[in-house]
Amino acid sequence: SPARVVDLVCLVSFAVAAVGRGVLRRQFPLTGVFSCYVAVRVASLFFTPDTTGGLIFLLGEAGLTTVALCYVAFCVIRTDAVLRQLVSTLLAIGVVTSFAGWWEWATQLNSGPNVLFPLVGVVQNESLAISLKAAQIPRITGTLDHPLALGGLMTLLMPIAAQRLMASRGATWVMYFSVVAIFGLSLFLTFARIAQFATVLEVCACLYLFRGRASRWALISLTVVGILSLLSVYSRTTEGTGVTSSLLFPTA
Repeated sequence: SPARVVDLVCLVSFAVAAVGRGVLRRQFPLTGVFSCYVAVRVASLFFTPDTTGGLIFLLGEAGLTTVALCYVAFCVIRTDAVLRQLVSTLLAIGVVTSFAGWWEWATQLNSGPNVLFPLVGVVQNESLAISLKAAQIPRITGTLDHPLALGGLMTLLMPIAAQRLMASRGATWVMYFSVVAIFGLSLFLTFARIAQFATVLEVCACLYLFRGRASRWALISLTVVGILSLLSVYSRTTEGTGVTSSLLFPTA
């Protein structure tokens, strides 16, 4: 997908910048974790009937590419200023991605083939519809290739935005409140239950850590409204394909 091509280009550029500046570092704190993870992935190649798929997972899908990106980030990010700059850029990317998802919800069309492909000169013969959950609920992907990917991005960015909301005042507070609301709505429209559950846990942790701040009530209100709305949607929607249980209590 176009998103993966952009990711690959950014990763290569990031790696070249790190090597060119001579900032490679030792004592990577996640060496043990990633070594165990990669070892499990390699071992799984001997037991999977789909060797090609196993290699794709090892090298691409949350595999060695992620390990390389984390290490290069560790090499490049040396000061708080650089880290804040990177975080601000990630939040801006999340907002743009969310807006793309909202466009999908409004048009019921997938943003990838309908918007991104024409921008790089690839013309689609017909418009592709947005994906559905349980063949009933439209779910957005933004500029990514799956609603779970967008849900995962929102899970990553939401606690960062919440932390900045808690620490801000005045016009800056309004801006970060808007960012939190944008991420929350995008996460809602992905209908990625595991990402939504994980984000609720993250928000609860933020509320505990910043329990002395007045801003926590705004975050509590947004979270409660989102949870109640999701419970209503999931309880009224069946899994489809002949299964009678609701999405709130899936059987499989």
